[in-house]
Amino acid sequence: MIEAPSVSQLSEVISHAIAPAFMLGAVSGFISVLVTRLNRIIADQTGQPIKKVEKDTERNFWMTAEAAKEYGLVGKIIASADELKR
Repeated sequence: MIEAPSVSQLSEVISHAIAPAFMLGAVSGFISVLVTRLNRIIADQTGQPIKKVEKDTERNFWMTAEAAKEYGLVGKIIASADELKR
């Protein structure tokens, strides 16, 4: 004969199923807030429109050093260690 689980066992099973889903939602919301803040910082510091930054940060957006400088992410490109000594 199979014994039915007690109420406390059922609630434990349910809490183990619900807690990860709740945490995933909380983490997802937190990440969304961080992405919004970082996009605003990038837009403010580079002079790029926020819509362009949002589009560019949706996926990997690779650029050369020269392109990063044009975008406003880099102030100066250092080609050799000698340039650091000046």
